Amino acid sequence: MGPTRHRRPARALTKGGYTVQSGRMRTTFEDVVKWAAAALVGAFLAVGGVYYSRGGQIASNKTVIRVWDWWSPAGYKEIGTYFNTIEHDFEERHPDIDIRYQFIPFGTQYTQKLMSAFAAGDPPDAFQCSVSWARDLYDRGIIADLNDFVATSPDVAMDQYFPITREYLAKDGRIFGVPTSMDSNCLILNAGLCRKAGLDPSPHAIDSWETFVAYAEKLTVRDEGGRILQAGFPVTAIAERSSEIWPWLASEGLSFYTDDMMSTNAATPQGIRAMQLLYDLLNVYKVSFPPGTEIQADNLFIEGKVGMLRGGTWMGYEIFQTAPDLDFVMTTFPPGPGSTERGAITWVNMMMMPKNCRHPKETWEYLRFYGGLENALNMLVILNRNSARLDFYDTPEWRAKVAEHPYLAMLPEISAAGRVAPYKRQQEMDEAFVPFYQRAVLGTMPIEEAMKEANARVEKVLEGSWADQLLREMDKRAEAGQ
Repeated sequence: MGPTRHRRPARALTKGGYTVQSGRMRTTFEDVVKWAAAALVGAFLAVGGVYYSRGGQIASNKTVIRVWDWWSPAGYKEIGTYFNTIEHDFEERHPDIDIRYQFIPFGTQYTQKLMSAFAAGDPPDAFQCSVSWARDLYDRGIIADLNDFVATSPDVAMDQYFPITREYLAKDGRIFGVPTSMDSNCLILNAGLCRKAGLDPSPHAIDSWETFVAYAEKLTVRDEGGRILQAGFPVTAIAERSSEIWPWLASEGLSFYTDDMMSTNAATPQGIRAMQLLYDLLNVYKVSFPPGTEIQADNLFIEGKVGMLRGGTWMGYEIFQTAPDLDFVMTTFPPGPGSTERGAITWVNMMMMPKNCRHPKETWEYLRFYGGLENALNMLVILNRNSARLDFYDTPEWRAKVAEHPYLAMLPEISAAGRVAPYKRQQEMDEAFVPFYQRAVLGTMPIEEAMKEANARVEKVLEGSWADQLLREMDKRAEAGQ
């Protein structure tokens, strides 16, 4: 890691309760989730989260801004350093504001706590939001429109970021989020294993699906009995998510969802070809570990047992921390038979502000700082993470970090090549799609038939939002007298 500025050490992490005040919300969302609030608020109060702040007692003359996040210092000490740096620098510029963080595990626990807080009329002032939830939250009318704020802050205007960010941060010209980070699905190569197999590990050497298959075959090593010791490219057959197919569709020039987000491209000729490729890699070319329990492909890659991996740009830091001597390359997926362009999937998570935020002006200053260039460089120096900001890639800090960690060099190209991730009702979509993906990749159902049925199931899911599902569940409970 590069040099970092010395900061005052963070106080020890403590467990603490969080008082949720009662009161009516100013939107109709309370009516949608009040049935869930009664059960969840109690759990929220009992379990709480992890508080984190440099300061001691909150001074009475300071405005307290409460921020929720799932990037917890409990995971990596560097994350603690990162938040310590943000808090120090921001409060130094705004001595009248006291930032208070609460870290909550990502996933169901995070969304349940958000729902409870919104239903009780006491959400945090700002929170990191996944693209998987952001649009639904905005559509329910509970998230602040940031256009007026952005109009006075050209440093965080939409033209400061990669164009794809507008897909995630705005709707019909209305902005509702500020980027926290940018991630992409990408192809990761073990450069050492490639050279050992006589293969060129440079980022664009794999120039087609045909070349990719040839690489995967040469990178597969078997023992005398034919058992795979080193997989050329692991294919997850017993999957929990649909993401296995996303980048291959992208390399055919399509996103997983159609443009109107009411259907998928899985049953198109491109989607069927992508699914056929995954089937062939597993069953015809046999370059993957056999089907079974979920393959821990990330760990196997770090152990040198995988030649190529469908991974993500965020993994560079994790790989370096675990195996600092591993020589690896990140790149885009090679173009498919129906395309001439390389592909990837790119998305951004974001900071959001609730409509009933207690201190919107002060909270906006925090969002503005978080999405600005200075904090993007904090993230780079401390966490080796890239940014959605365009000016970030012209800085000496970025060039120095690439010289230190060459795997970063391709990140701008990967990000720019990225297609849109299927963020609308993603969890529910996965539940509908994955069973048919599994049947297709395992050969228990014809691929075209499986993809058509999967698409039909997903279309039903996409008819509503997760909040609409909550409303229907609330009505069912009311009819049942619960």
